[in-house]
Amino acid sequence: MSLYDYGKNGEVDWFLLTACLSADTTVDTVKGLIDGYATPDAYNTFLKEPAIVSAIKCGNEPIALELAKNIKNLNASDKENRTPLIHAVIAEMEPVIECLLERGANKDIYDNDGKCAKDYLSKITSVEIIELFSDEVKEPEDEKETIQLFDLDIVEEARDKENNQKRKHYLNQLIESGDTRLLHSLEDNVIDEVMKLKDSFPNFAEVIDFYLRQLALIKLDKNKTIRFIPVLMSGPPGVGKTRFAKELARTLKLEFNLVACSTVTAGFVIGGANTMWESGRPGLVTNALRDGVWANPIIQLDEVDKMGGDFKHDPFGPLYSFLETETAQSFVDEALEIPLDLSHINWLATANHLSTIPEPILSRFVVINVVEPTKEQMLNITQSIYTDVLNSFPNWGSSFNDSLPKNIAKEFVSLPPRKIRQLMIDACGRSAQRSKDNEGDSLIITNEDIEVAYAKGKANIGFVN
Repeated sequence: MSLYDYGKNGEVDWFLLTACLSADTTVDTVKGLIDGYATPDAYNTFLKEPAIVSAIKCGNEPIALELAKNIKNLNASDKENRTPLIHAVIAEMEPVIECLLERGANKDIYDNDGKCAKDYLSKITSVEIIELFSDEVKEPEDEKETIQLFDLDIVEEARDKENNQKRKHYLNQLIESGDTRLLHSLEDNVIDEVMKLKDSFPNFAEVIDFYLRQLALIKLDKNKTIRFIPVLMSGPPGVGKTRFAKELARTLKLEFNLVACSTVTAGFVIGGANTMWESGRPGLVTNALRDGVWANPIIQLDEVDKMGGDFKHDPFGPLYSFLETETAQSFVDEALEIPLDLSHINWLATANHLSTIPEPILSRFVVINVVEPTKEQMLNITQSIYTDVLNSFPNWGSSFNDSLPKNIAKEFVSLPPRKIRQLMIDACGRSAQRSKDNEGDSLIITNEDIEVAYAKGKANIGFVN
């Protein structure tokens, strides 16, 4: 198989893709290739990224700008689901950012880390770049509530006295991130948008109603700071708990971080370990706040019931501190040995079974049971999953019809949401194969594209009547 997707233009696209991998390639070379019918949207299937992303990553701003002016798919993503706009922000390429925004690049596409382009602005020093997002970033620090994540003087003093180069490195990272974080507040119309989640997640009505009550209280606050009490969603696997958590964060415009608890075998994974040990490093939670813009992101503890370890390295240990405001205000990550204020984090956990979770941890959550959807509800859920699939793969999702025909949605209703997503992507691929000659028309999934027998054979979910 070829390393590159040559498309219709064969080797000329190969030359363009190769040119974009060099910081020394001149813009005249790229212009010549485009004039010679190279496709500006050429995709490197080996690196799993479009040509413009390759140019940005190798630091060739002139080439990246030339491609930004010519590409048709402004939102083509790489294997991390990062668009050219996200990469341009990370690389601080102001002309490329400006060009992409002027041409209508989507600022709200989230990568696999749950971040969109504006979420990477915290690392940007250029005022000009930040101003390009002025319509999106309406929270200048002098008008927005902030908190002090750590005492800068204490951290700098500890850094200057530290002989352990590993700890010194982590302290430097913390200093470079800045000692303050913004507190995200409730924006207009967000409550209405949260209410609309019931259309896409009808079996999460009880969870949504809980958050609506919380938002009603937040609305009474002068600063309208988004701060929820910890919630644990309990329910069978595959009903969409993680997908709901991500969509809730997107609707609230909060940063989202996911901790896969099934891989957490000791408390230091999330709470940090002393750097005297070979594996010593800051915990996942500290890193999320260090690398983020906001002090109040949503952090999902995914499948918290699957945490495993022994009594010496209790994986639940740090949660006792994280989930209580008083102790979270001065949490000490063992790798840094510096108090951090983590008290504004919005915790959202998921579990399949509650029996393996210690009672003192359960008592710190509001536990809400998520039931399996009815067949009628599954029609809405299937449409929601279809929309999510198209949004998750914007480089090809834009080629498909926005709406899934009802007769097609019915073919999926006997399956759990996780399986629906897998088969939906496969069905899209089948539709693309079948419709390869219908250029310009939106692609539509038909019965031909669905392995009905396979789907029904895999159906093992029960339903509420």
